[in-house]
Amino acid sequence: MNTVTLRTAKEALALAGEKLAANQAANGLPYGILHNLVESDQPLLVAVKEKKEVLALLVRTPPHHLILSAFTTELEPVWTSAIKELAVHDVPSIIGSITAVEAFQTIWQATHGCQSELGMEQRIFRADRVIPPRQTSGAPRWTEEEDAALLTEWIEAFAEEALDGVTNEEAAELAERFISKRSVLLWEDEGQAVSMAAAGRPAAGSCAVQHVYTPKEYRGRGYAENVTAALTKELLSRYSFCTLYTDLANPTSNAIYTRIGYEPVADSRVVNFIYS
Repeated sequence: MNTVTLRTAKEALALAGEKLAANQAANGLPYGILHNLVESDQPLLVAVKEKKEVLALLVRTPPHHLILSAFTTELEPVWTSAIKELAVHDVPSIIGSITAVEAFQTIWQATHGCQSELGMEQRIFRADRVIPPRQTSGAPRWTEEEDAALLTEWIEAFAEEALDGVTNEEAAELAERFISKRSVLLWEDEGQAVSMAAAGRPAAGSCAVQHVYTPKEYRGRGYAENVTAALTKELLSRYSFCTLYTDLANPTSNAIYTRIGYEPVADSRVVNFIYS
């Protein structure tokens, strides 16, 4: 068994692309990231191999989680090998299947003398069709340049609630990227933007739905359900299926996605490491 650090996303896809694509919905996060990396991302890409067989792939685009993708059930020797290669790298948090995360977490804590805490329990959903939602007032539209300030504000608010937060500068950069790629659908009611959903990580027939957000004063009116359904319908005209991650602690969002046609495919876990 040997572990190697890869230089490019192209190299990682050549090595592990088929393994990831074999369960593309569950592996949509690393698979999509590898298809959309840009030169400035400076990713960490580590593969564990047994002769010509790839056993695991680890992907990180700082400052985000280290993504764990395992293609074997023999996790202890795989993660032990990978962790030796990761010795000089910062790993603030990990994300992956529950079994992969638990095995890595145990070995990482033992070798680094750190503690850990649960970040989030997640569920990965897939949609191949859209069930028409309960109708609400308003209609969808794509964001334009004049929406940059609003989008920045909402990205910050979404990250504060659902993620680990982002800086205003990071939110503004993401807003500009979303607008330039025509990735965000707004729901407007009487000329007022009330909800949003974004497309991301397009890769070989699939696309993710992310950043589904409604300000608190507009919640409970069906806006998120309708904007997500509208975006999913648009994406399914271009891709074979859509995926999204949900927080299992939020039963409202999980119910919304199920009602419009999303079906669960796998569970995922985020663990944060605490260093003294």
